[in-house]
Amino acid sequence: MEGASFILAHLQEAILTNEHLPGALFAEAHMEGAHFTGAHFEGKTYPPGDMGFERIWRTTSSFPRLLPPTDLRLAYFGTGTSLFGAQSGAAQFGFVTVADARWAVST
Repeated sequence: MEGASFILAHLQEAILTNEHLPGALFAEAHMEGAHFTGAHFEGKTYPPGDMGFERIWRTTSSFPRLLPPTDLRLAYFGTGTSLFGAQSGAAQFGFVTVADARWAVST
């Protein structure tokens, strides 16, 4: 799911445990009750000769070698959303963006 776009996606109750999501964009995605336990939001650089990158690049030559951390701006989270153990970033690439994310609170 590296570099994937989830703009306006409905991912309520989705299970994205241990997924690698560098460069993913979740703008205005609904993730109420989703499980991101152990997910990797940090950025990533594909080293020269990386077979996975070479395979992607052959079909999508605009795919970047450097992926930024996951972008969660404007995403919707609920009280049941789990981010337990998720990697929010690293000094080398920066950290996940959560500006204007919406966090539901239980009453």
